[in-house]
Amino acid sequence: MGGGFSVHMQVLCGSDCKKVGTDRGVVAIVLAIIIVLVIVIVGYRLLESGYQEAMTYGGSEGGRVKEHGRNALCELFVSTDCGACPSAENTLSQMVDDEPLALVTMVIDKNEDAYRRALDYGIMYTPTAEFDFGYREIVGSRDESTYENAINACLQRNAPNVSVVNGAVKVDKDWINVTATIKNGENETFDGGFIIYIVAVHTEYTNSFGDTVVVPYAFLGYANKSSISLGARDALAINGRWHGSHSEDIAAIIAVHDGKNSITARIIYPK
Repeated sequence: MGGGFSVHMQVLCGSDCKKVGTDRGVVAIVLAIIIVLVIVIVGYRLLESGYQEAMTYGGSEGGRVKEHGRNALCELFVSTDCGACPSAENTLSQMVDDEPLALVTMVIDKNEDAYRRALDYGIMYTPTAEFDFGYREIVGSRDESTYENAINACLQRNAPNVSVVNGAVKVDKDWINVTATIKNGENETFDGGFIIYIVAVHTEYTNSFGDTVVVPYAFLGYANKSSISLGARDALAINGRWHGSHSEDIAAIIAVHDGKNSITARIIYPK
């Protein structure tokens, strides 16, 4: 009975059965192609977005690219007579290439602006590391994992989607010129500010004992400190200039803040 029923159905359908099957096959193929195209397009958009974000914060102006979405800022307060400071300096400077970190070493006995910045924080001891304008503070020289915890704490907090793009540093004799663009990725107005630090990637000082001390990312001065207000999805071109004697081994660090804490920081090297 079952076999006869099957044959009878085939007779009733005749050639139309094949036609319906063919139409369904075509529809299935078309749907499969559409799904594949959607997956490819979405994947490309995500890949493109990730690439742009990496370039936004790393940059290629100076030949060094940091593959991180956001960078924490560390202002490390040291003095040239401090015995524990070189250890902190070395640990943090080695983390700059591998961690989402921008480092500014404030040598308070050699730079008046660095000393005033220490007073703003109420620094009592060196070395003291202030992450993201004091969001995390570490007193004394510590191991890498301790600094990593501070960096992670900074990056895990909620912060506006604001980025620094198209940065460039040009050296003209004793003048350092910095340009960049700050982009607001939020759907609401961003009110805050930015600071452009000029640093010497490696510089030497003589301490009170007559010893030569090499300091990484030593703060030289400010190229600009300004408040900003960016509308939703808006962008602002910024610039700064610093004048003073320096080595060729310099860089600019642009930190964007919300009025209280640094949101992100970007290291820019000359071309």
